[in-house]
Amino acid sequence: MRNVIRICKERDVLKKYLESRESEVVDIMITLFNDEEILDMYLKSEKREATREAAKEAIKIMVSEGKTLHEAVRYFPSLTIEDKKELEKEFVSTQNPSHMQKA
Repeated sequence: MRNVIRICKERDVLKKYLESRESEVVDIMITLFNDEEILDMYLKSEKREATREAAKEAIKIMVSEGKTLHEAVRYFPSLTIEDKKELEKEFVSTQNPSHMQKA
């Protein structure tokens, strides 16, 4: 950020303003960057969670249509080991043993 301010001053873009309020400008830029970064992380997290839930629902449908859990999970490589264990626990209690193979 300081490089951006330095370049602006060298090119005489808001030079006097930046010279008199450089630390304030840096603080504002950091705050804006942090807010944007936080929002971006939140949106990525929400997207990951929505994708994960959709995959789990699709797997449930695939298993109900005759695929084994192991076969169905292979279509969703983005699922974590924890997701697969969670699915396996769900199916242990609700599906017959012929559908249960390790995820």
